Amino acid sequence: SSMPGLLTDVKVLAELARKDVPLVGRHIDSVQVPWALICSKWFICLYVEVLPVETVLRIWDCLFAEGSKVLFRIALAILEMNEKNFLAKRDFSELVEEFKRFMLSKDAVMCHQFIEKVYD
Repeated sequence: SSMPGLLTDVKVLAELARKDVPLVGRHIDSVQVPWALICSKWFICLYVEVLPVETVLRIWDCLFAEGSKVLFRIALAILEMNEKNFLAKRDFSELVEEFKRFMLSKDAVMCHQFIEKVYD
């Protein structure tokens, strides 16, 4: 079975990233990390087991208030907030590890500041 909605969302995020965070978008493409590897769990689990619980609850508040576009807004904010570190990673495994590291970083844990950056 396939998940056409998820695959569409992955493609949409990749295009949005190339437009809104172009250096990171192109870097992910050049290191050949599949976008689905980066964001499938984000979208399927609505960031549960990806970001800290308190941050996830704040995301859900936004999700219920504004709808699914919030999922993309969060994803783009993650790419933007950690742009410098993502760009410093030169290969597939380093970049994947950096995504995992960011999810436990101070930027992700401080939920109020995280949401403020999302809506900046």
